[in-house]
Amino acid sequence: MKKTSKTAKVSFEFQKSSASELCTSSDGSVTGLTGNAFITTVPVPVATITTQTAAVRADMQKIASGITGKAITAQLAQHTNTLMISLISNGHSVQDQANTIAAGDYKKAQQIILSTGYKLAKEPIRKARDFEIIKSDLGTAHVHVKKTKKGIEGHMWKYGLAPSKNSPPTVFITRFTMEADIIISDLPSGSIVDVQHASVVPVSHNSNTGTVITESSKKASSISQSKAKHPVFSHNTSDPYQWTNLFIQ
Repeated sequence: MKKTSKTAKVSFEFQKSSASELCTSSDGSVTGLTGNAFITTVPVPVATITTQTAAVRADMQKIASGITGKAITAQLAQHTNTLMISLISNGHSVQDQANTIAAGDYKKAQQIILSTGYKLAKEPIRKARDFEIIKSDLGTAHVHVKKTKKGIEGHMWKYGLAPSKNSPPTVFITRFTMEADIIISDLPSGSIVDVQHASVVPVSHNSNTGTVITESSKKASSISQSKAKHPVFSHNTSDPYQWTNLFIQ
């Protein structure tokens, strides 16, 4: 059984639900908690949830029959709020009990939560950064960059040890990869590493005009190319690559 410190969580997005949707969620929790093999006790009894749900439905039926006014509207709001608070209270209890019973088994905790009729909270989406350290062990740095475009592209890396913080290295090592990651190992303890990166995307010629077509974006380098497809660089121009920098303490 795989153990993890990750916590399975209940979805508490009840405020986004209409009165009808809230009743449906309530029905699911009543069904799921009745005779549940894992969760036998919750702060608000299932019978109370059933009564509160019936009150909300009774208000909706009155409104549907043509009864209107501030009084019935306020009553529905009050009954809906009471039911929502009860569902949230029980949801927190279900979440805590499920993770305690699962004892670190994330999947099992999720299954217990689902068995109670509650929904799982959506997994947070990790947004990839353009240039980041995704893992660093002692003497090792794992650097990841966002790909410029989907498909094949090359990556140029330069890195070196900086003499002090915010001071550039005097010597750089250059590496070329087809992957958007590079792992630098055997780093001295306490060293500061300066990493520079440039993406190199495919270029081609327009068969009619002979001009260069460059697939580019904010990270891509614009590289000149002759008709013979040999890169041409002028000794008097600056570095044609657009480098981004990352200091690693």
